[in-house]
Amino acid sequence: VALIGPNGAGKTTLLRTLLGELAPDTGSVVLGPRTKIAYYDQQRDQLDDDQTIYEAAWHDDWIVLGDKSVRLADYLEDLQFPVPMQRMKVAALSGGERNRLLLARLFLEGANVLVLDEPTNDLDLITLNVLERLLLEFSGAVLLVTHDRYFLDKVATTIIAFEGDQRVTRTEGNWSMYQRLRAQRAKIPSTQVIAVKPDVTVESTQSIQPAKKPGRLGYKEQREFDGMEEAISHAEGLKARVESQLADPNIFAKAAEVARLTAELQSTTELIDR
Repeated sequence: VALIGPNGAGKTTLLRTLLGELAPDTGSVVLGPRTKIAYYDQQRDQLDDDQTIYEAAWHDDWIVLGDKSVRLADYLEDLQFPVPMQRMKVAALSGGERNRLLLARLFLEGANVLVLDEPTNDLDLITLNVLERLLLEFSGAVLLVTHDRYFLDKVATTIIAFEGDQRVTRTEGNWSMYQRLRAQRAKIPSTQVIAVKPDVTVESTQSIQPAKKPGRLGYKEQREFDGMEEAISHAEGLKARVESQLADPNIFAKAAEVARLTAELQSTTELIDR
């Protein structure tokens, strides 16, 4: 679930309220009895510079990922920390490497809810791709604040938007879906937009265009429609191929190739959406 909106709209305040760091002005926050939250914040000062990468990552040589046990060294190597590098002190790490180590540790905490406040800030390309993969593989829930629209299209399945004037909307789908539905909503009565008042419980609604009677397709439209399924299938095949190449850890030694594949992935995703 991605929280979006301008700076100062209250996104981080909402997260801190849900985490229990701030008391709500009215109402209450209720957590499920089995809810375990892991929090990745904007400060990221939770590492001990005197520890090695291996020591800072976790307190055991074996970790549990999903339903299987994995050696910690193998997990770190998969996240671009080769075994020799794991003996380095945390103090020697770059900013991007520190962020990647924090992310590696975050996914080992056994949480079923992750709270991520601007996680893509200052991430290098390697770490950004690692984060995308970890989130897509994560089986729990995620609350995410970010301004990175491409990242939202990759990982978000629900958008909660702070739209100003005490209005909040919830849309199922990613950033592109929210943009399309927002454009549609601008053309229909505004009664389907939620007005947030201090004494009102916020419930989410989804804006839907009034049904239109289908018209006849022209010749060119019919030809495009007939070939649409095949075109989508072809584009999804291209996207899967690019994602497979980006999933190869060795690719990140070739910066130019990573940039080319990332651009190709974005254009292919836009093609599928269109």
